[in-house]
Amino acid sequence: VLFRGGGSRRIMVAAVTEDGKAQYVGIKAGDVLVSVNGSKDFQGKLANDVHASLCSPVILVFMGFVGKLQAEVRLNHRQKILGLSSTDPVFFGLPGSPAQLTDQIVF
Repeated sequence: VLFRGGGSRRIMVAAVTEDGKAQYVGIKAGDVLVSVNGSKDFQGKLANDVHASLCSPVILVFMGFVGKLQAEVRLNHRQKILGLSSTDPVFFGLPGSPAQLTDQIVF
């Protein structure tokens, strides 16, 4: 789910991932975010800040254009961290052996 608005305006759905959980339960662009985990403490914040603060498991409730509660989305998969930590060994070899870094990607 991608949000827009916030601040002095309501946070609304800008787009929904095709074949995702939100689309499956009927969330559509233009629906208004009503609560996050049963709370409305996100009001006054920008949509990008609210989206960035979401961490599963989370329950999002939206209100459709017709003004009735339309759907509840439960995201229950924790984000997986890919890659290696700075304490993980990258390669094994003999002490003092030369090593050459051939490619580095930083996210």
